[in-house]
Amino acid sequence: MNRCKIIEVRNLADAVGTLCTGEASQRCSDCGTELCESHAGTCGLCHEVFCPSCLTFHQEQYSKAASADHGRVRERKRA
Repeated sequence: MNRCKIIEVRNLADAVGTLCTGEASQRCSDCGTELCESHAGTCGLCHEVFCPSCLTFHQEQYSKAASADHGRVRERKRA
């Protein structure tokens, strides 16, 4: 039985942390870390599974791609 590989911390002073005791049922699409249900996050756009840190990075990349539409000229509305 595989265990989740996410390390949990109680607060910022917890330098070591503890390994999650959940059973791994999924794998991060980016880094390959084994994840339990509570640590697996799904992207709402591509529906792939990520660990919490990779999901945050992945979602930032989507928002940058959507806002990179600078070159297109918009037609102005007229009253």
